[in-house]
Amino acid sequence: MVSIKFEMERGYEYIVGEEGHYDVTFTGCVVGYLYDDNTGRLLDSLSNEVSATGLGSTEYEAKEWARNEWRDRVSEAKSNIRGCLMRTYQDRYGY
Repeated sequence: MVSIKFEMERGYEYIVGEEGHYDVTFTGCVVGYLYDDNTGRLLDSLSNEVSATGLGSTEYEAKEWARNEWRDRVSEAKSNIRGCLMRTYQDRYGY
C-alpha cells in the first residue's frame, strides 16, 4: 500500500495601482510525496508551481478573490500530482 502526503509553500504580494484598483497575486508550490506504507520509504515526489490573482476595488476584495482562486488552484494541483504519482507507481511496480 502507498500513500501521498502534500506540503505547500505560499507567499503573497499585492500591487496597488490606481486609486480603487488592487491586484493581489498569491504564488507558491505544492509538493506531493509518495511513500511505501509498509516501509515508510519515499518512492517518488512531484511538485507543481501554483499562482492565483485577484482583482478588486479594495485590498480585502482582491485578497478574497485571490484566496478563492488559490484554493481552486491548489486543489487542482493536488489532483494532478496524485494522478501522476499513482500512474508512475503503477508503471514502475505493476500495481
